[in-house]
Amino acid sequence: MFEIRKDDTYLDGKPFRLYTGAIHYFRIHPSDWERRLTLMKDFGLTAASVYVPWNLHERHRGEFDFTGHLDLAAFLECAAKVGLKVLLRPSPYICSECDMGGLPPFLLKNKDMVLRSSDPAYLAEVERWYDVLCPVFTPYLETNGGPIVLCCLENEYGGYGTDREYLRKLADIMRVRGVDVPLYTTDWYKLTHQYFGNIDGVWKAVNYRTESERSINALKKIQQDKAPYVGELWTGRSMNVEEPYFVRELAPVTDSFEKALALGAGVDIYMFCGGTNFGDFAGATYGRGFEPREESYVRYLPMMQSYDVDAPIGEDGNVTEKYYELRDVLDRHLGRPVRERNIPRKEYQVCADIMLTKTASLLASFAEGEKHARPLRFEDAGSGYGFMIYRTAVEGVGVSIDRKLKLFGLNDSADVYVNGKLAGNVKRDRGETELVVHVPADGASIELIVENSGRIGFGPKINESKGFDYATIDTLMLFNWESTPVCAEDILTVKGGNAECDGAAIFDGEFEAKAGVDAYLNVEGLCKGYLFINGFFLGRYMQNTSQKTLYVPGGLLTEHNTVRVMEQYPHASRGVITFSDQHILTGEPKKEEI
Repeated sequence: MFEIRKDDTYLDGKPFRLYTGAIHYFRIHPSDWERRLTLMKDFGLTAASVYVPWNLHERHRGEFDFTGHLDLAAFLECAAKVGLKVLLRPSPYICSECDMGGLPPFLLKNKDMVLRSSDPAYLAEVERWYDVLCPVFTPYLETNGGPIVLCCLENEYGGYGTDREYLRKLADIMRVRGVDVPLYTTDWYKLTHQYFGNIDGVWKAVNYRTESERSINALKKIQQDKAPYVGELWTGRSMNVEEPYFVRELAPVTDSFEKALALGAGVDIYMFCGGTNFGDFAGATYGRGFEPREESYVRYLPMMQSYDVDAPIGEDGNVTEKYYELRDVLDRHLGRPVRERNIPRKEYQVCADIMLTKTASLLASFAEGEKHARPLRFEDAGSGYGFMIYRTAVEGVGVSIDRKLKLFGLNDSADVYVNGKLAGNVKRDRGETELVVHVPADGASIELIVENSGRIGFGPKINESKGFDYATIDTLMLFNWESTPVCAEDILTVKGGNAECDGAAIFDGEFEAKAGVDAYLNVEGLCKGYLFINGFFLGRYMQNTSQKTLYVPGGLLTEHNTVRVMEQYPHASRGVITFSDQHILTGEPKKEEI
């Protein structure tokens, strides 16, 4: 039985201090779970803190996936095997810089639903989800002989809303479904955050970057009858695609960890293990830009594909200097001798270049869509991710003329085609809304490939839908739109044919490799798009980011491998993928050449 007392936390009546680290099973290939959990155990941690992403497990409403890197039960069994307890964070919303903060976008189809609130419509969806989720993890609760000693109720709700009844309802929903271990919440140290982010009977924890004394002492004052716990000590951070790779100065990190331990707090290092935003899981933020861009206006900023986050264990599973420095701090605190820094790095391989062959035109592969007077938003068309192809016609006026196409409510970018030729694009993150297009005398077909570049993951904009509201040509409304959703799984089903095109296209390639050995794909020979390895959606790639390689877990590779690429701008691409002998997260961002 896990207990939270005033002086400490206890397990089966014995002191059990929570030295924990965040690891995300869904951002790590299962072939590397045990190694990383073992490194956490060897570091001196007693437990792992683990989010559960609703939007990955239920990508489409009513279709649940707990297989592969989403096999939560297998991960919990692995943690138990290694000897780590688990703090499970199964809240509907997780933030974690992911698409819509972990909420599934199909919720947006109900325009009246109020997310993260006690709205009955929203809670009904949460209950439906928990009816599936809870039976997966409740057998692994400590009360049932498993590793889960705590469950988190919500995620930093005190920084979002004031509906504490929502938190009470969440607790009831979990309790009636067999969650009988203690619950906790974690928020910033301020009184308002702790008040609105918590309810009576639930343990309070605190999140912060380096302010150990201020944050822990404030928590002790608010919660005098319970031992303090740092729910997230931020030792690094995620990055948006335009930002140079960020490394947090090491001394303040080790100092804040040391002070937290000296103050008698349990501590969770967030993140302890870096990972990968596989597929289109990466979200976005809404804030100011970063150098080298000159603009400083508040705008939409997609997040980087890598979730390395300068963690003690990097995205590729190798330990960093931060691992050793923080381990030394914990060893000193526990009175353990200094250990050698001799953990071997993982093996990686450099294979022959992958030459890509054009297989099909994207536009020609998805020729028909649902017709409406106005364009459908992604969610209304039954899609939450990927792209939407919009088609309409512009009637000619008897002379060939340049005309101004303007998109209203665009989220997030649109490649504009006129009579099948790429005319340019409109990008929300650049503050753009319009493009001049040339319309022949007899008119033209207009096609837009609109991309969801990631939903905003925090704050009031988490309910933002994708697509666009309407369009005008020289201030005149355009009607009669076809809307065709194209998700990652649709791209995988495309057969060969219709390959002659100047625009977005699907490419295929093959390569030989050592089965089970990690690799780094260098995508500087491409421009922007999606990349699949052996049918697995590895992720997005782009040139306007410092990330120049995609990490490929060895567990994805066999002796003979296939690659599928959906390239948005083939004319700006060399059509070749090379391998790198290191992970390049520090390259120079470049504007896509369209």
